[in-house]
Amino acid sequence: MCGRPKGKLEQRGCTFRPSPNLTFRNYDASIDVRIVVDPATLLAYQREERIYWYASFGKEAAETILESDHLLSTSSYRAP
Repeated sequence: MCGRPKGKLEQRGCTFRPSPNLTFRNYDASIDVRIVVDPATLLAYQREERIYWYASFGKEAAETILESDHLLSTSSYRAP
């Protein structure tokens, strides 16, 4: 939900950006990677990444960030 900034966090669009003077109270992150290969050639043709992270700067809900990214890349090869 986009709206007016509250507390110590500055809001730009729908992404919260903490001020440089804040320190993390809690932080956690994880990355899941899946690589798909062609069983005949063992060449990778697809890579998928899911990245999640959580950051807390205080006790208020307005001082918490939870985000995720999903990246998918596909490769193709030509015969020499």
